[in-house]
Amino acid sequence: MYFWDNKGNANWWKVKQESRHKDKRYSIVIVNAVLNSLLDLTDFEVYMKMEELWQEVCKLCNLDSNVPVGKKLNFLYETLNFEEKYDLIKIYGKYNRTPNKGFFKFDYQSMKSEPTLNIKCIYSIRNEKCIVEKEIKEE
Repeated sequence: MYFWDNKGNANWWKVKQESRHKDKRYSIVIVNAVLNSLLDLTDFEVYMKMEELWQEVCKLCNLDSNVPVGKKLNFLYETLNFEEKYDLIKIYGKYNRTPNKGFFKFDYQSMKSEPTLNIKCIYSIRNEKCIVEKEIKEE
């Protein structure tokens, strides 16, 4: 299950899914989750440790290290018992089609530090036991 960190991103996702799959109905679920067992891939130190672990696993298992992050995480969860250690994953996604019109402007190509809306925080819940409350958002 994937979750967004704010209502605007969740609403955007719902509209996008419904426009892609007109025969399906989508709902937004609001949850409160315990973050004690979080794999935080937005933390640079964790990110680099995961890269070291991945390279080591690839050498031991004779795997191609150049695969999408989802495949890496699935492999680690399935083979190294990550499901026992991490209930959810936090990661950032880059969305270059985010409108650049509003309270502040940002440049997709710039290398300087600046406020931006094109980076979105995404949570992937891998074990529902971390969810302490949930409700379907009213339309």
